[in-house]
Amino acid sequence: MEKTRWGIAGAGKIAHRFAEGLMHVKGAQPAAVASRSLEKARAFAAQYGFEKSCGSYEEMALDSSIDIVYVATPHTMHMRDVLMFLGAGRAVVCEKPLAVNAREAEAMIKKAREKNVFFMEGMWTRFFPAIKKSLEWIKQGRIGTPKMLHASFGYDREEKNAWRYNRSMAGGALLDVGIYPLALAFAVFGADPNKSSAFARVENGIDMCNAFTLAYEDGAIAVLSSAIALALDNRAVVSGSKGSVIIGEGDWWHPSRAALLVDGEEQEVFEEPFPTWGFQYEAEAVQRCMLQGLKEAPEMPLDETLKIAQMLDKLRADFGVAYEEDEL
Repeated sequence: MEKTRWGIAGAGKIAHRFAEGLMHVKGAQPAAVASRSLEKARAFAAQYGFEKSCGSYEEMALDSSIDIVYVATPHTMHMRDVLMFLGAGRAVVCEKPLAVNAREAEAMIKKAREKNVFFMEGMWTRFFPAIKKSLEWIKQGRIGTPKMLHASFGYDREEKNAWRYNRSMAGGALLDVGIYPLALAFAVFGADPNKSSAFARVENGIDMCNAFTLAYEDGAIAVLSSAIALALDNRAVVSGSKGSVIIGEGDWWHPSRAALLVDGEEQEVFEEPFPTWGFQYEAEAVQRCMLQGLKEAPEMPLDETLKIAQMLDKLRADFGVAYEEDEL
C-alpha cells in the first residue's frame, strides 16, 4: 500500500483540522469526503483536494477504494456511523469521545473485531512527539517514581449555542475536553485506578465545570479538571520522587514542548514545532498500523478506550449527568 486512501465523514470544524493535517502526511491520499449536505462536501473536497464528494455517509461506506475513514460527525452519531463503516469492511478512526457511553463503545469495538478491520478512537494527544517524549522520560525513571499528575483543560468561547452546551447532544465539559486529562492519567499511571471521586457544577443537565481525582493501588494520584465557558490554567505536570515533567505551555493536549525538571531546574527540554493543529501525527501512526497489518494502534488500544468510556460513565454518574442514550 504505497498510498493510503482516506475518507472523511463530516465536514465540520474538526474535519477541517484533520484534513489540514493530512496535507502534511506522506502517502496520505485524500480520496473522499461525505456530508449530509452535498454542497458542503463539494466545497470541502475542493478546498483540500479530495477526489470525490458524497452527499451521504452510506455512499462513502460502499466505496471499496477507500482504505480508512475518519469519522468526524457529532459523538451522538458515532455509533450509527461507525457501525455502518465497519459493517461495510472499512477501517475506521473515530474522533473522541468514541461514544456517549461505554455500552456504545463496546458495541463498536465488538463489531470491529468481528469484521477484523483496524479501529481506533482518535485520541490525538497520544501521538504528539512531546507527549511521547514525556512518557519516555517517565518510563525511564528520569523523575523517579511518578506520584502525582495535575492536568486541566478549560476554555471560554462565545459560541454558547454549540453542541457542548446542549444536553440532547450529550454536551458538557467531561465528554468535550475532560476526556483528555483522563486519558493522560491512564497513559501515565495505567488504566486501572482503584478509586475515584468527582464533583461538577451542573446547569441545564450538563456539567459546565468539573474536578475529579483518580487514585491507584501504588499510591499515585491524578488530580484532573475540565470546563466549558470557564478558562482554566490548562497545565499538565507529572511529579515524581526525583523531579517533574511539564507538558506543553498551556496547550498540553497538542504540545510542541516538554520540559524535564530536577530540583526545580530544567535538565532537558524537548521541542518540535509543527504546522497546522498536529493531526498529522495521528494520521501517520494509523498509516503505519495499516501497512503493518495491525488492527489496533499500540498507542491507543481498544481495551483502554473501553476503560476510558467506563470511567467517563462513572464520573458522570457521580456528577448526576445522564443523557438519553444512557436510558436505552
